[in-house]
Amino acid sequence: MTDVAAPVLTFTRTIHAPVSQVYRSFIDRDWLTYWFSDDAHTRPEVGGHFLLTWNTGYYAVGSFVELEADKKIVLNWRGAGETTDSRIEINLDAQGDSVVVNVEYSDFNFEAADAIQREWENRLDNLVSALEKGEDQRITNRVILGIYPGNVTDADRKNNNIAENAAMKVGGLIPGYSAEAAGLLTDDIITEINGQTITNTLPSFVILANSVPGDVVSVTFYRSGEKHETTITLKGYPLPQKVADYGELADRVKAMDEADYAEIAALITTAGEETASKKPAEGEWSAKEVLAHLTLHERWLQTWMGIQVQGPEQTAYVANHPALIAAFLEIYPTTADVLAELRRSYNHTVAILRNFKTNGSERKAHLWWATFQIDTLRNHTRQHIDQIKAALQ
Repeated sequence: MTDVAAPVLTFTRTIHAPVSQVYRSFIDRDWLTYWFSDDAHTRPEVGGHFLLTWNTGYYAVGSFVELEADKKIVLNWRGAGETTDSRIEINLDAQGDSVVVNVEYSDFNFEAADAIQREWENRLDNLVSALEKGEDQRITNRVILGIYPGNVTDADRKNNNIAENAAMKVGGLIPGYSAEAAGLLTDDIITEINGQTITNTLPSFVILANSVPGDVVSVTFYRSGEKHETTITLKGYPLPQKVADYGELADRVKAMDEADYAEIAALITTAGEETASKKPAEGEWSAKEVLAHLTLHERWLQTWMGIQVQGPEQTAYVANHPALIAAFLEIYPTTADVLAELRRSYNHTVAILRNFKTNGSERKAHLWWATFQIDTLRNHTRQHIDQIKAALQ
């Protein structure tokens, strides 16, 4: 009897990037999340482990079998639900200013071959995009409902008979995007998309993971206790405006910050100290507390940019914490104090970007993600300016 060779899946890409960056993209926890998984933990040494997770609930664990810097990586790999290890061998061939990447995937469940093929082709395409252009195709090819999520309160659940850890509240709408065009309003509570119930473990972006711009989805939502159904035509994700370098990004940020600060300062100065310090309702922020949050947010952005370049990255967001806001206002008690600190924080962000131009990372993904984060957070600032206006009424 003739032995039949075990199937092997082979993937090849040519990437115009330094071989050191390509190699690091397969072993470093932060770099892996830029193109491959949603989160990662690695100990890149022979015998060291890796844990990769995705927002869909899928995960993979394994170990590094061989590591030859800038040349070769061999992994033992076991995905969620699998009972045996697969073998993944990655060879890097540096050729001038390019690298030929060859991936061989063997000892896998043959029934999963199509899924493995599809996922690795997509991920490697994203690696090329991340290293050559800085772009994450999981963002550039993504659809968006156009909703800022809000908190579903106990009262919301009781009034609409919604289960614990289920549903998504519309905290705000992105002008011109899918949800607004379909007629959804702030404070609507979405319970289902395409018949799938939204939960903490199955959020809307997971339900829509395989959707593309132009797809039409059904949506079930509650408004003032009444159940409604509608359809939404999905649009692509808003993408950052491309910039040549950190200096150009700094110029853009400076112009935006100056416009925002002028508007905020005019609102606060006209209102006066007493009005700016008054909470509009129990549990809601005063205008001065919103200012404190915006300053803490700017400090968080600065830290995020620093650890993005230096690593390891952190993702926790702390600018909403009531203890931090209260402590901030103890140190900066007047609106004039808070406005001055906000102005300094805006200037600090611009200074960081200007220094990144000469002392930052050479990796294109860092500039792309900084631009994406800042453009996305522009809407965050606009929302809080509206919140200040409402608090001052």
